[in-house]
Amino acid sequence: MGQGLAEPITVVEFIESQRAEFGVPHTICFRALGVSPSWFYKWKNRRPTAREERRARLDEEIKRLFAASGGTYGSPRITQDLRAAGWKLSEGDLRVHARDVAVWLSESVALCLPGGRGCVGMAA
Repeated sequence: MGQGLAEPITVVEFIESQRAEFGVPHTICFRALGVSPSWFYKWKNRRPTAREERRARLDEEIKRLFAASGGTYGSPRITQDLRAAGWKLSEGDLRVHARDVAVWLSESVALCLPGGRGCVGMAA
């Protein structure tokens, strides 16, 4: 893969979108991005890893809990609810997911780790 490119799946999605939206042939995108056809098809056709599947489930559960709270729960409460539901999470897990999921959450809510460490979000 070309140096400095984003995650492989993002690159694959970009190449596919160029063809679907603008009719740009894959081969032109391959050359422009410095990727080979074999690399593209390897990533395009691969199944998600167990880690990626777990992360997707966790992200959905975080969004569900936040929505169920009417947008009032911060990360300490969401972490508590996730752990009560059987999820095994470290603060590092939560930090990564909070950063990624924050875009789905209300702009007026900041996600903060227990003890006031590592807040993520935008204040109103």
